[in-house]
Amino acid sequence: MDHINSLIRKWMPHQQPVAVDSNPKLHGVFDTINATLAASEPRVRLPEEFYDTKAREYMDRILMEEEYAGYGENEEYRTLGIGHMLGEVTKRMEMRVRATARAQGKRVSALGEVVTSQGGEGMKLGLFACHDSTLAATLAALGVLTGENARWPPYTSSLAIELFTDDDNKQKDRGEDQKIRGGAAAGFYVRLKYNNRFLQLPGCQEHGDHLRGRLDMCTFVSIFGPLDRISWW
Repeated sequence: MDHINSLIRKWMPHQQPVAVDSNPKLHGVFDTINATLAASEPRVRLPEEFYDTKAREYMDRILMEEEYAGYGENEEYRTLGIGHMLGEVTKRMEMRVRATARAQGKRVSALGEVVTSQGGEGMKLGLFACHDSTLAATLAALGVLTGENARWPPYTSSLAIELFTDDDNKQKDRGEDQKIRGGAAAGFYVRLKYNNRFLQLPGCQEHGDHLRGRLDMCTFVSIFGPLDRISWW
C-alpha cells in the first residue's frame, strides 16, 4: 500500500491514504482505473499516477486476496458466495444428464422425475449474464483461480461450462469402477473454458476422474458428485 499511496494519495479527498476499507475504497479506485482504460474517449482519463504498472499489480493482488481467499478455505464460504449460481448451472446440467441417461436405457432415480419436470431436459445452451466477481468466485470455488487466472477478470471475460457424453464408451479400461462411481452419470464429462483457455480442475486429476488422455475433461461425478447428492445449493 505504501507504493500505491506514494502515487495517488495526493489525489484523494483531504489527501487521506487509500486502504481496503477507506473512503473511497481501494476497490472503487481500482474499478475506476479499469473503467477509464476501457473508455475510448481520451478525455475520460485520471492523472497518470493511477496507471503505474506496479501500483495496479499491487491493487489487483490485494483485492483478489480480500475477495476470494476465503473460497479456498471454507465450504460454507463457497456455498454462500457462489452456491446459488453454481447450483442453477449444475441443476440444468443434471437435467440434461438424466434425460440422456433415460434415452440410453439407464436407470435414473425418482428424483429425476421431479427435477426434469421443470422443462430443462431439452436445453442445449444456457446463457448467464453476470459480473466479473461472479466469474472469479466460480473459478475460486472450483479451485482454478490460480496462476494466470489469479487476476481480476478483464472486461468481456467469459466462462463456458460444457457437458459432454462419451457415446463411444472409450473409457473401457474403467470397467465396473465407472458404473459404481458414476451411476446414471457415468460417461458424462464437464469441461471449463475461461477466456478461450481450457482449464484443468484439481478435483479430477486422478486416474478415472477424467477422459483418458484429456485432463481438462472431468467426469461429471468428480466435479459435481452423484446425482442424488449434489449440494451446491
